Amino acid sequence: MHVSNRHLLPFAFLMFFSGTSFAQNKAEAITFNSENFDKETAVIKLKSEIKNEKVFKIIKKDIVPEKANSGNGDSEEENSKWDFDSISVDHFSPVIQSVVIIVESYLGPSGSTNFYNYTFNVKTGQIYSLADLFKPGCNWAHVIWPYVKNALVSEGITRRKEMTSRNYAQFSLDSKTLYLDFGFCELLPCVRARTYTIPIPLQELSFYLSTPFQSKSQ
Repeated sequence: MHVSNRHLLPFAFLMFFSGTSFAQNKAEAITFNSENFDKETAVIKLKSEIKNEKVFKIIKKDIVPEKANSGNGDSEEENSKWDFDSISVDHFSPVIQSVVIIVESYLGPSGSTNFYNYTFNVKTGQIYSLADLFKPGCNWAHVIWPYVKNALVSEGITRRKEMTSRNYAQFSLDSKTLYLDFGFCELLPCVRARTYTIPIPLQELSFYLSTPFQSKSQ
């Protein structure tokens, strides 16, 4: 199993969290962050990058929640408690894109940072689950567990049972890597208050991957 220092660092999609950078190989990724774009401008730019209108409308709801535009009396207050940190668009292939949205939400004095990720087929509009990346019948959660376990051990967490498919929600792809993304409290203890991303080289998963995800991993 390939082990990289990238397993050991908290996620920062071309940004910084907890004073630590996460140096992903994202040279081809296009990123809009909240330091340079407001929500409305980010939505316009994102639309120009996403080539499927159906998928864009679904993703847009995560950037500008409908509740914030509902016109009720507390919409402005609700909207002020939520904002995006960054939006990144990357490609596994010409027809398969990944979009990663990092958002912050606030409840009183505390807040959290979480992910809304989409990997989809530009032509058909199909949004893939993590299971779709693997061959039918593959126990994919078991396949990726050693990488997750390695990351946990690097954080000093050794007493955790093998995670099941229910524990994996957010992921993205570029042409060489599968990224597993975890928001606050989803992988690390809440007291550590940071997100975490585990990169897995697709080449190391090639035996288990379904046909649409094989070509770039060889």
